[in-house]
Amino acid sequence: MKKNLTAVLLFFLAAPCFAAAPTPAEIRAKAELGDAGAQFNLGLMYHNGKGVARDYADAVKWLPGAAKQNYAAAQCLLGLTYSEGEGVSRDDAEAVKWFRKAAEQGYAHAQYCLGLMYQEGKGIPRDDVAAYMWYSLAVVQGQGQAKVKLGAIEHKMTRDQIAEAQQRVSEWKPALLKP
Repeated sequence: MKKNLTAVLLFFLAAPCFAAAPTPAEIRAKAELGDAGAQFNLGLMYHNGKGVARDYADAVKWLPGAAKQNYAAAQCLLGLTYSEGEGVSRDDAEAVKWFRKAAEQGYAHAQYCLGLMYQEGKGIPRDDVAAYMWYSLAVVQGQGQAKVKLGAIEHKMTRDQIAEAQQRVSEWKPALLKP
């Protein structure tokens, strides 16, 4: 009897794992209602060509809705589309804007991307101290690419610059945003 109850309990606990993934049409319906998660997922699907044909213009159609609701992953992906010119004209300043919004919320990949923009002076004046700060914040969260960049930029900086960057890191707090 106990084995049967355990089996039934395990079945019901595992049942949600076997639920069918939503279809693109179901995700689109939620996205059209303004659901930020659905807007991001639909944009990501179009960006990557998963479940739908790859179409950067359609990706960019859906990402801003989620990004404007402070959905950090959407902000970061929107930044990438502007930095690469995918579905939009390449615009490094616009990329920086969206990377910053996500980075300020603590989104590690956006912190890495913002550090890269500072280091390369793309869309923003070159600033190794700021690059070091954003790379450091990303590294704390396990962002491996940032660790490599941090090591490389550190060799080009003075002790005072590194100390300033480390001070900024210690004072940094993620933004608490409301949609």
